[in-house]
Amino acid sequence: MNYKRSLLKIVSCGLAFSITFTAAAQGKKEEKNKLSVQAGQKFQIDNTVKTVTSMEMMGQQMDMSADITAVRLFEVKDKKESNYKVVSTITKLVTAANAMGQAMSYDSDKKEDTSEMARMMKDKVNVPVEMEMNDEGKIIPAKKDTAAKDKQGIEAMMTSMGADETAVTDDLFLLVPKNIKLGDTWSDSVIADGLKTYRDYTVKSLQGNDATLTLSGKQLMNKVMENMGMEMTMTMENKLTGEILVDAKNNVIKQRSLTVDGTGNMDVMGQSVPMTMKVETNSATKSL
Repeated sequence: MNYKRSLLKIVSCGLAFSITFTAAAQGKKEEKNKLSVQAGQKFQIDNTVKTVTSMEMMGQQMDMSADITAVRLFEVKDKKESNYKVVSTITKLVTAANAMGQAMSYDSDKKEDTSEMARMMKDKVNVPVEMEMNDEGKIIPAKKDTAAKDKQGIEAMMTSMGADETAVTDDLFLLVPKNIKLGDTWSDSVIADGLKTYRDYTVKSLQGNDATLTLSGKQLMNKVMENMGMEMTMTMENKLTGEILVDAKNNVIKQRSLTVDGTGNMDVMGQSVPMTMKVETNSATKSL
């Protein structure tokens, strides 16, 4: 049983890697607008994430699921040349996860909670984080950060779904091409450590400055990770589908939905474990 639980923790780490980059960096730009927000602007981002993962090992089916709800306040503090000083604060986080019959939950409003998950998240909720953002809407790392690679198990999964500050702007901004028209299409790609993501966008409808875009694409993952003294290789092929409502004038995402359907294998200790996953994310943004 401990062996299986260890595998589940490793899978959590791998899925965190996949989910984080599914929602992250928009990749190469082709004649996109530049971000134009003003000091003093505030946004509230409401996020939900649902994941279901299944594995088959030694003739047994092992399932893991998680439901995450997060509310985040994002404020533009100042602008200097082409960069912005911003502050991001998670104001609410509610989670419910189940792995092989073991239930785990967390609600940031329940101050009496002293569980392991509560201890992990105490430094993430209602803690303002100051960052620098460029005019493409991307967070500029203060220094090279490898901490994400060192996070393990459920902590990595939780971080990717609700507490990763470097990916916050990907729910908030999308730089679209200038003067877009109905039916316009464009593509981008991201090649990161062990992950390749390819996306295609199509303008589905236009109403004033509001553009509804359809998103489709794929994601290829081949990642070697280590957890609790075990090394594993995770290979996944994910199909991406979604829809985005964005203000084409200021590049602020009003609503976004994304579904990731993936199949692959986890190779660990000489065994190849087939697995499937489905991740559904929804976000809504409002100006304050």
